Amino acid sequence: MHRWTEKWRQLRDLRQGAFSQLPAEDLLADFCGALLRCAKWRLAQKYLAGTASVPLDAGRAETLVLACAKEYFFSANSLQSPEVSQVGSHVIPAAMTVFWHLLLLHQADTSNLRGIL
Repeated sequence: MHRWTEKWRQLRDLRQGAFSQLPAEDLLADFCGALLRCAKWRLAQKYLAGTASVPLDAGRAETLVLACAKEYFFSANSLQSPEVSQVGSHVIPAAMTVFWHLLLLHQADTSNLRGIL
């Protein structure tokens, strides 16, 4: 089992036992932010879409990805720094996945409204 997947399971269990007032979405958002900061791109993309038991609002996922890109970009010493290439090669594709998900949700909402109207 992947180490980060086990960490997510432990966080969920800890929340259920000791921190039940903490919204599950907040926990997932913090976990996704940690994955992005640790450069666990593919795993972050998976969790940014939410889990079976904890949905993550697409707008919140978008905010997390953009905040990560901003952190990487502003931590760079120059435009040739590895941090800038991280933004281009990993953070931007993660952002595009989130934006694509938002677009699909918007289209589904619009088509549902057309059926009602």
